[in-house]
Amino acid sequence: MKTSSENLIEKTYRGELELSAILLFGNQDGMISGLIKIFYKYFKKKKNIDEIKYFDCKNDKNIPINNIINNSSLFSTLNFIVITNPSEKIYDELEKIELNNNIIIIDGGRIKSNSKLKKYFDSHKNFLSVSCYELNRNTKTKIINMFLDDNNITLEKTSYWYLVENISNEFLILEKELSKISAFKDSSVSIENLKLLLIQDISSNLDDLFFECASKNRSVLLKKTNAYIRSTSDSYEIVRNIKKFVQILALASTNKETASIDSLTNIYLPKYLFKKKEVFKKILDKISSNKITKIAQLIQKTEILLRKNSSHYLEITQRFLLNFSKIIK
Repeated sequence: MKTSSENLIEKTYRGELELSAILLFGNQDGMISGLIKIFYKYFKKKKNIDEIKYFDCKNDKNIPINNIINNSSLFSTLNFIVITNPSEKIYDELEKIELNNNIIIIDGGRIKSNSKLKKYFDSHKNFLSVSCYELNRNTKTKIINMFLDDNNITLEKTSYWYLVENISNEFLILEKELSKISAFKDSSVSIENLKLLLIQDISSNLDDLFFECASKNRSVLLKKTNAYIRSTSDSYEIVRNIKKFVQILALASTNKETASIDSLTNIYLPKYLFKKKEVFKKILDKISSNKITKIAQLIQKTEILLRKNSSHYLEITQRFLLNFSKIIK
């Protein structure tokens, strides 16, 4: 069966997880390791499992998985087994194994979408394949709500929305940030407390900032930069990230005469940004060699201004993004 990490997180928090074999895959390594910890904590309590056992398909390839499953620990009759570096043939072994209520988690990392292992889990009635990508706003909000309910933490309306808007979409960072707020259990949390507690994490928002430049909403762009930019290093990170996307656009645009926008998007847009395909297509359709040249000149000028007038990093960066936005629209 197939599902997303968001659905699985909800089921785990609600105590509804019953599966015995789960394949985790996707570009969010932090989420995969975070989910493994959550599942272990969940099954440790539910099935009285004592420890995590690891099986590396590369280093332990001469050891049958069945041996690990049937070898119970001193304190528990059931095993929680994490399989790393899975090979394609592992599904043949799983097909022949009786799990007997043991739990198997496969860290599939960035396996390909046409992987036999993934297809096996996708079609299996009792096993689950889970895509692990950055949390969307809806799921992040649900996780926040469940955390606040479980810890009897009350937030004022303004504090609540500040938390939703400013806490990271990266699963592990989200977990760590929420754990800080647990110190306010059975009490209310002000927006001032949240501003002191939360990491102003710019890295997870940089890609969104590039695509925001393609929109027509100047006020949203300025609002986001006010929230993201706290130092000259943040400004340089933004410029570097824009430069990265401009290089992608430059490569893609050189092939516009011989390939369709759809195919170029599939080739050049980073896979983890699949939700931004339509926006990227519009940008690519409008981009030209003349515009690429103008953007390169704008980047060069901005980097010089940041070096010479570092104290004005916010104004310089905002002007850069607004000018960049005008060019690519």
